[in-house]
Amino acid sequence: RASHTHTTPRACRGRVCGRGSCMSSAPRVWSLPRAHLRRAPSPRSPLRRSRLRAERGQEPSASPGTPRTATRHAAMPARDPPIAFEAKGEWYDGEIRRFVRLDNENPPARGGVVFVGSSIFREWREARDFAADLAPLPVVNRAFGGSTARDQLRDDIMEAIVFPHEPRVLVYYCGSNDLNEGESPRRIRDAFVSWSEKARARLDGRRNENENVVSSSRVTIVFVSINRAPQKKPLWDALDETNRLIKEYCETHDDQSVVFADVNPLLFQDGDAMTVPNVSLFRDDGLHFDPDPNARAYDAWVPTVRDAVFRAWDRAIEREKRAEPGRRDAAGEG
Repeated sequence: RASHTHTTPRACRGRVCGRGSCMSSAPRVWSLPRAHLRRAPSPRSPLRRSRLRAERGQEPSASPGTPRTATRHAAMPARDPPIAFEAKGEWYDGEIRRFVRLDNENPPARGGVVFVGSSIFREWREARDFAADLAPLPVVNRAFGGSTARDQLRDDIMEAIVFPHEPRVLVYYCGSNDLNEGESPRRIRDAFVSWSEKARARLDGRRNENENVVSSSRVTIVFVSINRAPQKKPLWDALDETNRLIKEYCETHDDQSVVFADVNPLLFQDGDAMTVPNVSLFRDDGLHFDPDPNARAYDAWVPTVRDAVFRAWDRAIEREKRAEPGRRDAAGEG
């Protein structure tokens, strides 16, 4: 993906859009030369098939000795009623419509793990076998590049890519593009808080048409810290403040229903000191991870995210087990 400039800067609002590092809103130090353009995998390649599984919410085959905390699910027939999404001429319409089409044609099982956010999660889905990285958990990745915390908070987007899956665990990575647009740390924090509260209000305890709770499930939310990427160095102070504010919010939840996963020490040669970034993990844009397996960028980053997701899954299952006897007693079944 090469650097480019839009004739109208609002076309991608200065984000890293689908065509590469946008130079419209301001000059940038980092750009991506054509030498880094890569051919898409063959439709028959194992990587391409794994990407399709991840997009459709299907799981990879379990290997011997995999944890048994996850319930295996097969893909279900076409969704009835179908998910609806009305395009409004927004820059992300095409991506959301593609997700909706996939989920209507081949609905992922409900009650799994849903990833939402911007290009860091989207490229994880595209660069490697996303489903295998999180096996045997049933995972769906609905991240779309260029998105902001405000985009994730939109009702039509949550109705299209979050609520239909009724997830046990939600994993969130967003805020990086907001910082590029000059948004303040507090406003980014507030957008995530509103998103979390909206998700929990809708997903905590599924109800029937009479508003009676019919499931004791409670969603667990994992916020993955915004990457302290080299391209972001002029914004590191604001980025650190954003992560700090969101971590404080997560720590107010004593039941660990909203948790913070800090990946940033993994991106630096000096670890927790975080003064010498490991630039070898990044593409030439200084922002996105190098997809080359030899760079081992995802090998450094994924295990921490995976561990946080597995802990969140186990907590969600344990809460359901503890709540189940009380629900039966309330229903007169005890």
